Amino acid sequence: MFGEIIPVPQENYQMLYVSSDNTNHPAHHAYDNDTTSWWALYNSNGYSLPGIIHLDLGENHDLCGFSYLCNPTSINTRATDFEIYVSNDTLDWGTPESVNSFTWAGDDDVSRKFTYFGAVDGRYVRLVYLGNVSPTGQNIHTCDLVLFQDPGGATGQVNQFIAFDAIPDKFTTDDPFEINATASSGLDVGFEIVSGPATVDGNIVTLTGEGGLVTVKATQEGDASFYPAEAFRSFEVIDISIFYPEVQTKFTASYDYQMPELYAIPLYAYASIDLPELLTIDQVVFNISGQAFEAEKVRNSWLVWWQPQSWGEQTIEVVATASNSNSTAETVTINITSNIADQNAQTFDHDLIQFGNTGQWFNGTYELPQFVGAYDQVIANFSTTCPNISGGCDDWDRLAWIDIKGPEGNWIELIRYITPYGVGCDHSLDVTDYMSLLQGNVELRMYIQTWGTGGWEISLDFDYHAGQPEKLYSHVDVIWDGTFQFGDPANLQPMDTVETTFNENVLGAKLKLVTTGHGWGSENTGNAAEFYHAIHDVKVDGADTFIQDLWVDCNPNPDNCTGQQGTWQYDRAGWCPGTIAAVYNYDLSEFIPDETIALSYIFQESYMDLCHPNNPDCVTGVTCSDCNAGYNPHYVVAGNLITYSDNPVLTNITNHQVTSPDFDFNFQVFPVPSDGEITLTTKDNFEKAVITVYSVDGLMVYKSFMHNGDYWTTHKLNLSHLVSGNYFIQVMTETSTGVKQVVLR
Repeated sequence: MFGEIIPVPQENYQMLYVSSDNTNHPAHHAYDNDTTSWWALYNSNGYSLPGIIHLDLGENHDLCGFSYLCNPTSINTRATDFEIYVSNDTLDWGTPESVNSFTWAGDDDVSRKFTYFGAVDGRYVRLVYLGNVSPTGQNIHTCDLVLFQDPGGATGQVNQFIAFDAIPDKFTTDDPFEINATASSGLDVGFEIVSGPATVDGNIVTLTGEGGLVTVKATQEGDASFYPAEAFRSFEVIDISIFYPEVQTKFTASYDYQMPELYAIPLYAYASIDLPELLTIDQVVFNISGQAFEAEKVRNSWLVWWQPQSWGEQTIEVVATASNSNSTAETVTINITSNIADQNAQTFDHDLIQFGNTGQWFNGTYELPQFVGAYDQVIANFSTTCPNISGGCDDWDRLAWIDIKGPEGNWIELIRYITPYGVGCDHSLDVTDYMSLLQGNVELRMYIQTWGTGGWEISLDFDYHAGQPEKLYSHVDVIWDGTFQFGDPANLQPMDTVETTFNENVLGAKLKLVTTGHGWGSENTGNAAEFYHAIHDVKVDGADTFIQDLWVDCNPNPDNCTGQQGTWQYDRAGWCPGTIAAVYNYDLSEFIPDETIALSYIFQESYMDLCHPNNPDCVTGVTCSDCNAGYNPHYVVAGNLITYSDNPVLTNITNHQVTSPDFDFNFQVFPVPSDGEITLTTKDNFEKAVITVYSVDGLMVYKSFMHNGDYWTTHKLNLSHLVSGNYFIQVMTETSTGVKQVVLR
């Protein structure tokens, strides 16, 4: 098929068109005889496919292929699917000479890739990148692009191309399956296995039962009119037998298990396995003193209630078995004792939170006392101090919170906090209601919405006071957790009504509600929500049951946090600078006999934000100065239901589970820098999200809420009303949060 193949000299290439270019990595870097430079896709809409380049080779050649060299320092920008055209007319490219895909053997494969086709006479080349290896990005880097010619090789035949369907990754246990490819000529296509643990008969692939990378070649032999053609597809065969569960318990050997009598103990275990789309944890068993106790799946953990029969050391083995029959065991020894005394346990210890260094989060795993009926009070001692960094303490009051991961694997807000203006302070809070969480091995994390103007050192310890509690057991369920608009004309009552069913052992119940108001200024009605005196209602089964008056007197400071700068002395909705936010407690015990109740949280019904962009009657310059300013009032809400019992208890939240945001959300922002028109892109659709823009000094300058039905992977922001400078865009979904910096010209 091929004669003498030689490269077309790169110095003869001239770019006629590029769909996507980059100031720092322009298209001509793909053929500049320097393999350390590269062309990167970029246009006014950001990184986007397809990536297209048209080249003039200066004169006609019998072109027969090309080579592509990726950027070895950026493996997620390697190209996969492509098309290449050859023509003597840049207005009519005709059909492609090759439609194919580069095959990569793994993340360490950065070798040059070659593609050949039957020689055709032409001067102009059109290369179209259709895909890359990244599951999230659309950028492609080209370090070197070389066209090849076969002098005198053109025969008058035309190239056909093979459209070869992608083959998804398989598992060693999968049944035989079909593969499909068609030739543009209409001629029959055959298949062969180039390498890997599989065989092919016709278009049926059968796996051998071993793992590895399989490469399949589709071929068409050609005829008098068409050159031969071939195309390749690769897929991974994953051996499920090599995957084992991971398992751990909440127990710690650092503390005795304390109880005045031999009470039932909740045994929690966490078990997981890779490939959750295929493999599951089928069983978790606790083996204690020759007895096997099979655990029940409770949300994200496994639970057994166990009644010890004696004091002293107990060896507990927990065994998790997966659907591939593989098992993993973890053994822990605990000492059960009736010796009970006051204790203090340290968690955060002058740990730094600084945007641009450690980020806005700090998290860690800690060991705490473990017990039943041993303590009647737990006090959290929390402090902030000024770190020895540029800027010291942050100058601004920042929204913050401390979360604890519950025994069922869900994050639960423990403390809501607003940082003081530029000074450190000490605080304490009774967290006895969260006693069931503050035991054994625990994960804690703290978030502070700081943006680089200083930072904070945080410390947190717990005092456990020995004594008989009113009830032996308690349980925490999250009812509400998130950010919700206040006075949005399109959705005046954004809070879900949550139905909860009380377990038959429940003897007491309490709703703990924390609500802090944010947003202020002339761009929303009544200076809401931070400086608006709102009164909300908590309803049980639709009846007006409890009143929540959010107004808090900030002078004197409720936590005695003195020496602050700024506007600390002004009263606010649910909080003050330098304080743990107000906690509103509502006793629900009288409703336990009803078994099932519906909880509703109703924002003040008389309030509407007339400056909201959802107000059809808002007129810029009349109703307010800018109806689209995007700085509308909102509340950050955390509502937790605590239930109490003298017997093992779980509360069932019917059809309702709240997942607190994690800190791994990935999104892209472009262009950077920008004149104000900014596009956000994500890999997956999101139904709910809050998009917030902050200045470098941490002032909120824009906020947008994505509602139910607003599924999006692309969202456009118009920030042209802001002055030039650096800003931070934060996106918070129901499950994650992330931050990007942007520059406005």
